[in-house]
Amino acid sequence: GIDREIVESIMYQVLSIKSEEEVAKEALEKKARAWKSLEPLEFRKKAYGYLQRKGFEFEIVKKAVDNFLKKG
Repeated sequence: GIDREIVESIMYQVLSIKSEEEVAKEALEKKARAWKSLEPLEFRKKAYGYLQRKGFEFEIVKKAVDNFLKKG
């Protein structure tokens, strides 16, 4: 089988990514209220910059912004 430490390490990484995505989503939702009148491209620029300055990795930022814009 697979070593227990490897499984635990992978599970921790997966759960950490999920919680980081949730934190990014919440941060974006709070800030997005002020940007609701912006065009989608301008919104995307501001959202990417804001979340990256907060320290989120690009993939997390991309998912958060894409999901927010899909949700409408």
